[in-house]
Amino acid sequence: MVMTVKPKKEKDIEKFIHGAASDKNLTKETEHKTFLLRIQKSLWSAARTSAQQDDVSLHDWIIDAIARKLG
Repeated sequence: MVMTVKPKKEKDIEKFIHGAASDKNLTKETEHKTFLLRIQKSLWSAARTSAQQDDVSLHDWIIDAIARKLG
């Protein structure tokens, strides 16, 4: 016979965070946001070609382009 033990779910979020083993204070550099980017195929193709010429991934190329635009 196999018995499973259900973990007790903490209802108070502050107690839950206090009991966490990981770092509770994330720095700005480790926070991420994910989003879907829909662009025209011709623009995607041009960006992909430029990324290949720069020998970087398209993801890194787009992030760099956004960073340069924002200064």
